[in-house]
Amino acid sequence: MKLISCGRIGRPHGVRGAVSVYWNNADSPIAAGDELYLASGEGSLSYQVVTFERHAKHDVLMLRGVHSRDAASLLTGKEVLLPEARLQRLPSGEYYSFQLVGLSVVTEGGKSLGTIRHIFSTGANDVYEVWDGTTEILIPAIDHVVLSVEIEKQRIVVRSLEEWMEREENAI
Repeated sequence: MKLISCGRIGRPHGVRGAVSVYWNNADSPIAAGDELYLASGEGSLSYQVVTFERHAKHDVLMLRGVHSRDAASLLTGKEVLLPEARLQRLPSGEYYSFQLVGLSVVTEGGKSLGTIRHIFSTGANDVYEVWDGTTEILIPAIDHVVLSVEIEKQRIVVRSLEEWMEREENAI
């Protein structure tokens, strides 16, 4: 079973062992009664979701076996994993973050910039952290920079850096 990183445990919520969960994507992929996994060392530990509450920017979960704030605090920062098969199918042209990590990034002229090592959100848009072995490049995941995402070809095509700057100067 392939486990996919879907979020991260935040701080405890209340005194009875509830935890805050911040998902990588906007929609929560779980419900009460579901099983989730938390990354632990080289493996993962399984937990059953007892209760589930949606909040504005995160969800609050009670996990079986976690009965105190102290126990919940031990989970803070842990990566939440789910079986890939449990993730919803996305509409054409939409992708989960895990599908993009490891893809090659090339300019429309064919110049290799490296591979996506990490994706993080700035609030306004995602940013791809691209690594070529010696240099890190941060690429904004916005339409005038990212030209195409080609999962089948394992690559993302972007405009050249010069074109980004030219467009930015013209926008000012």
